[in-house]
Order: sequence, then C-alpha cells, then structure tokens
Amino acid sequence: MGDQQRLRDMDTRKILILSVNPKGTQPLRLAEEVREIKDGLQRSKYRDQYEVKTAEAVRVRDIHRAILDNEPNIVHFCGHGAREEGLVFEDEMGQEKLVSAEALAGLFELFANQVDCILLNACYSQVQAEAIAKYINHVIGMSQAIGDKASIEFAVGFYDALGAGKSVEFAYKLGCNTILRAGISENLTPQLLNKEALNTSIDLGHGITLEMLKIPRGSFLMGSTDGNDNEKPQHEVTIKSFYMGKYPVTQEQWRAIAKRLDLKINQDLDPNPAYFKDKADSDRRPVEQVSWDDAMEFCGRLSKLTGLDYRLPSEAEWEYACRAGTTTAYSFGEEINKELANYGNNIGKTTPVGKYPANQFGIYDMHGNVWEWCADYWHGNYENAPNDGRAWLAENGGNSAYRVLRGGSWDFNPTYCRSAFRLWFNPDYRLSSLGFRVVCRFPRL
Repeated sequence: MGDQQRLRDMDTRKILILSVNPKGTQPLRLAEEVREIKDGLQRSKYRDQYEVKTAEAVRVRDIHRAILDNEPNIVHFCGHGAREEGLVFEDEMGQEKLVSAEALAGLFELFANQVDCILLNACYSQVQAEAIAKYINHVIGMSQAIGDKASIEFAVGFYDALGAGKSVEFAYKLGCNTILRAGISENLTPQLLNKEALNTSIDLGHGITLEMLKIPRGSFLMGSTDGNDNEKPQHEVTIKSFYMGKYPVTQEQWRAIAKRLDLKINQDLDPNPAYFKDKADSDRRPVEQVSWDDAMEFCGRLSKLTGLDYRLPSEAEWEYACRAGTTTAYSFGEEINKELANYGNNIGKTTPVGKYPANQFGIYDMHGNVWEWCADYWHGNYENAPNDGRAWLAENGGNSAYRVLRGGSWDFNPTYCRSAFRLWFNPDYRLSSLGFRVVCRFPRL
C-alpha cells in the first residue's frame, strides 16, 4: 500500500506538542516551532487527516494527563535535554525538573498501542530516545546539541512530509535535508530509531547470544592534537550507521563459533585459547590470545552462519564508537580511574565484560580489559587517511605486515587506553591482552 493510500484509509492522526522552557533555562523559540508545524500541516495536501493539540509549560504530571486527554498518535517534545540525566520539564513552581529516560520509557510503554511516533526535539535527547524506542515504533532523538534554527528546520521538513502522506522514514530524511539546505551543519544530529532495529541479539546456539547495538551515523574529529605523532593530523571523518558488539567477544561466544567446523572458512580455531580460562566467570570474560587472523576467521564463520556481513571494525568506526560524541582523552573525561576500567595491572587479569560503565552509545569495555583488533593495516600517521570511515588498507604507505589495535588492556598503563591511542602488532600475534569485537551493517541500514 502506498503512503497516500495508507493515509486516506486511516482515521485522523493526532499530534500532541509538549513545549517546555522552565524559568532559569536558556530561552528557546518554541512558539515559532509550534507555529511552523501548524502552518505547514494546515497548507498540506492531507491537512484534514491531522489534528494538532498543544500543551505548554508542561509539568511532570501533565505528561500523562495530556496523553490521556488527547490520545495522540504522535508526540512532539520541544525543549531542553540533559544527556543521560533526562528531559527538562517543570515542577509546581515553574522551575526545572528532570525526568529520566527510564521513567519516560516506562510511561510510553503504557501507551505503546496508541503512540506510534515520538520526536524529541531537544539537545542530547538520544539517550531518552533509545530507551523509549524499546516500546515505540519510531523515535527521533538528537545525538548532540542542536540549535533553535536547526530544530525548527527539521520540524518543518518532517511535518511537511507527513502532511503530504509520506512515511516517518521519508519525513525524517526530509527533515535532515531541510537543515542542510538551510546552510546549517547539524543535519546529522537527528537520529531515527526503530523498535525492531535498535538492538539485535544474534543466536549462536545452545542459549548463547551475541548482542549488537546500533551506532548512529555522524561526524567526529579522529586523532588528537596533543598525543603521539601517529595520532596526527586530527581530521574529520563521517561515519555511516552500523551495528557493533555491545561487548568484546567473550570466551563463551568464541567457543560456540570455533567448534562449528561446518562453518570453517580458511583455518581451524582453538575453542579455548584464553589464558584466563577455567574460572567460574570465564564464559563472560573476553576471549584473548587470539590473532587478527583468528578474529577474521571468526567473523567469516559468523557471516556464514547468519547470512550477513560481520567483520572487524575499521579504525575510524572503532574510535567513533569509543568516543560516543566526546572529545576528551577518554569517553568518561580527561582522566580515568579503576572504577571506570580495567587497566594498568590494577587487577592483574581480565574481568567479565560489562563490569564497568558503558559509554554514551551503550558500548562496554572500550577502555582497557583487552586490546581490540581493527581491520586496518598500520599507517604511521593520518596523512591522506580516508574521511568516510572505511578501513585503511595498503594504499598510501600502509604496512601490510602489521594490523591496528585499539583500547588498551588490563596490563597496560592508562595512557594506552585513550580514545585516540593506536598500537600495531603482526596479524599472527597471540597475547593474553589481545581480543576483538565485531561490527555489521545490516541491510535495513
């Protein structure tokens, strides 16, 4: 069924706009945003199919009341976001009151049969969007700060498309393009999350799974200005959305694939290569003492099992996922400590994956525990490096005798764990500090 026929056949779609700008917070052009949305829908081809309701100065308890009273299909929030702390609403005195991602996700879970789409037009709202997207089909959040002008341009393009009978996916793309055509470089900030596509768990058999998380598209500065020479020159790279292992590959996951001789591509794999094995928690520890060649064989077998293209991350993909929108030495800030990662022989061994906090993309163990192989050949610096996120192989002086590793490990000093730090080894090296994680770009991306 086409977009226009689908729209003609359905009942009126209700849009609820919640606008919030508490006392003491930076003034926003919310009235202009609401007006532009209404005006665009009013002039649209299918204007009779949409009804817009608004609620201003929304207090925490007003959220569920507005949803109950108006029974919306689309909820639009415009206001302030505060990263993982939550979205900004108002208290009884009109002051700032944060509502967490967990609380918002729990609320919208109750209305999942009614609400189909949520747009969080607020800075750093992707954290909340990811939580809500577990229950709502389409959720749009902002991966970083977004200015008033870009917010309004996105809303105009998005609702113009809906009013023309287009799908949410088309409307999202038009919204991003509207920002770009306005000459604003924030067109990659909005991120569309789908309930089905947000989190994928791969069945490896016998109850063993491999969790993959969606890494949103975006641009970042790769390398550093004050680090080692091989981290320079710092340069901008644009990354397409992809999926990455939530954790490094564990010993249990490795064993499930290594034993599958029917999946063999080029070489046999030792089912139990790890130095830190035969412990009560070994299954959840990262596999180590695996070479780059071993990791490539694992990826090939996983691809054969699933019919999808699993591989090692490019060095650019790895650093982008590690930084998760940050520009500091570590994804946690300029300093690291033993409460945040396993490094520097603080423990003297690997630790189960997920023991330490995740970064803002929800990825664990990007600093320390085990070094992680990347697909790239070694280059001594970033002169003429690709700017599109692909793996950098033999071209422009690449050394095919060495492969790149990232992230530091349990036995290396903290400086080796920096987001920008680079290391190389021969592709056949096996050490108790060398592991890996996988990435994949699913067809729907």
